[in-house]
Amino acid sequence: MPFTVTDVPDLPGGFTDTFTSHTVETGGPTLHAVSGGDGPPLLLLPGWPQFWYSWRLIMPALAEHFTVVAPDLRGMGASDKPATGYDAAALADDMASLMTALGHDRFAVVGYDLGMLVGYALAASHRERVTGLVGAESIPQQAIDVDVDGLLRDGARGGGSAQHRHHAGGDHAPGGDGRDRTGHPRSRPLPARRGAGGTRQGGAGLPALNRRSHPPHDERPPDLGHTPGEGSPAP
Repeated sequence: MPFTVTDVPDLPGGFTDTFTSHTVETGGPTLHAVSGGDGPPLLLLPGWPQFWYSWRLIMPALAEHFTVVAPDLRGMGASDKPATGYDAAALADDMASLMTALGHDRFAVVGYDLGMLVGYALAASHRERVTGLVGAESIPQQAIDVDVDGLLRDGARGGGSAQHRHHAGGDHAPGGDGRDRTGHPRSRPLPARRGAGGTRQGGAGLPALNRRSHPPHDERPPDLGHTPGEGSPAP
């Protein structure tokens, strides 16, 4: 099915007077985005397996205050669908290239579900460009007040301080036997990446995000009309 702003159904009244479709060459995949409005740039990142259309109902109101950019991520909508490059870091780099091509050096980001993961990676790897980040439906490790290195050390010793247990989730805090207090296997948080000189890069959650991948998806989403937070597919 077509995915551009002139082809999709059920848009709010006057939508095409404000918003237009753009096909952008990034040096990697060719990406599609719908943009319009007036004000500071605001990048809206959709969930899986949606495309820009999922934001359509709130885009007109946002356009009164922002220059709204609602893209189709690689593999979605009218954007290219290569066989590889579906980790969060690659998708984040796509978005940075898209915003550069559209003339936006600095911008705010809103994302949910998969878009939250991409937005987090974008803010971590292009932090000089991202002025703010709002996310929903998925919480990266760095967003939780956890001393990850301390958890790893205490877990290896078979313990964990009360402070660590509190911050890591109360009764679900990890113990030294590989299970939480409810008896379920625990997932082990990953330490932050270290760059040159031992500096932290990207936060504790980013390595896990970089391994997250999705195959291309070019079919009609299950419900073209749903909006963020209303029956959005799980990542």
